[in-house]
Parts: sequence; C-alpha cells; structure tokens
Amino acid sequence: IIGAQKAGTTYLRWLLVQHPHLESGDGLHGETRGEPHFFDWGYPAKAGGAAAVAARYARTFHEPSSSFESSGVRSGGGVVWFDTTPAYLVEPVVPRRVKALLPKLKLIAIVRDPTDRYRSELQMEICRARLGEISDQFHSHGSMERYLAHPPLARHKPLQRGLYAEQLEAWVRLGWTHHRVELGEATSGKGKRGDLLVLTSEVLYKTPQVAVDAVLDFLDLGPAAARPEGFEFNFKAPKNAACKRDMGPFLDQPEMEQMKGYYQEHNQRLPGILGGAVDFPWLTTQGP
Repeated sequence: IIGAQKAGTTYLRWLLVQHPHLESGDGLHGETRGEPHFFDWGYPAKAGGAAAVAARYARTFHEPSSSFESSGVRSGGGVVWFDTTPAYLVEPVVPRRVKALLPKLKLIAIVRDPTDRYRSELQMEICRARLGEISDQFHSHGSMERYLAHPPLARHKPLQRGLYAEQLEAWVRLGWTHHRVELGEATSGKGKRGDLLVLTSEVLYKTPQVAVDAVLDFLDLGPAAARPEGFEFNFKAPKNAACKRDMGPFLDQPEMEQMKGYYQEHNQRLPGILGGAVDFPWLTTQGP
C-alpha cells in the first residue's frame, strides 16, 4: 500500500490484517504492523547486492530470504505479507527501487480529495506542534499564492502529496498497469486486470465491503479464500484520539479554493494515466 498519507491507508491495513491469509510487516523501528519505510528512509544502499537487499526486506516480515519472490513475500503457511508505507507514493526514488527488487509487486494506492488531504495533514501538524510553531513544510496563512508555485519546493511535502497524477505516472512509466474493475463487481471477472489498484477514500469509507472485495480480488484471494468458514470482517474501526482544532486561523475558505484550483490543474491527467474506470468525485475534468 503505497499511499496516500491521510487517505485511509491505516484503515485499509486494519481491515486487511483481519483476513487469515494476509499480514502486515513491522515498522521501520520495529513497531508491530507499522510502516516499514524500506524503500525510502530504510533502504540499505550498501547492503551488498540485490540478494542482500532482498534478505533485509524479508526480515521486515520475519521471514527467511527463501520466502522472497519477485511479486512479494509469502510464508510457507500461505500468508501473503504486505507493506503499508504511504510515503512511497510521494518519494521519487521509490518506484525504481521497487522495480529493481520486486518487478511483479502488486501496488494499492488510495487517493483522497487532495485539498481535504492537505487540510487533514495540517490539522495533525497543528495538534502536534508546540506553542503554535508550524513546520515550514506548510503554507503560512495569507501566503497561499506563493506556496502554490510549481513545481513545489522540495520541503513542501504536504503540497506534493496531493499531486497524484505525477506520482502514479512514475509507476505506470516503469510498467505497472492499472487494475480496472467495476467496483461492486470485483469478483465478476469484468474489467482489465493489472498490478496497480487505485481506490478512493470515498469508496473505502462509505462502502468498505466493496473496497475490501476489490482488494481481495486484486490479490487473487477471491470468494472462496475471502470467506473462510465463520470469518467476517469487522468494518467498525477503533476510535482514535484525533485532535480537533479550529482551522480558520491557519487555512481559510479562500485559501482552500486557491488550493482546489491548483490541484484541479495538476491532476487533470489522472484519469487518462489510469485509462479511466475510476471516479474521482473531487476532480472536474475539462474538455479539450
């Protein structure tokens, strides 16, 4: 699961690990079912060749290097391991590293209205910040026009995270193809099978069963494997202690509209890159 941050990746991971044939790797610092960050922050540049890198990655999942395949890591008991690191979508070095090590890896990306995604990340930053000191990765109130210069400055990661067209195109250029299925018909055989599944946050949160069925079909864990006897998904995620703050002093409605226009312009190519078949309710496509 390569991203995007604040789009539902943690919720999807929570759903998938309920399945008896799926398990998530540990985090970079050993957290159980965390974010491995193997292909960005934790990449072993001096590991001693592809075999050594593969062995290091397999250890993320507590598996020997013999469990490593070009399509991922599988245990002897038939469990498919997966990596959830939302940063993979935005870090430009990641696609080529993955291609070199796992050329047949299946990828899942969740995208959210990019302006809402930015607002959510800003709110998280505000709640974490001390004495109101907000990271310069975010815009300063009243300076949105300057912040929206393109291409974004390297430090403006929160803005970059919503440029889905650029990010997904990097994977498509390296050979990943969009897995086109009719949501709600995930096990019907309709559509074009590929190795990159793109979901929207709207589908994930409004109809989680539909999203999970699409993922299981994508992973070749269809109806028989998806419903072991007596197994049912629990779609009600545990409540988190999310901080809620008044966002007005940090991001007002005019600034939101400026940002929406920016993302509309820079994500216009997204449906074409994916060959259609995904409805992005926040994207108004423009005619020629």
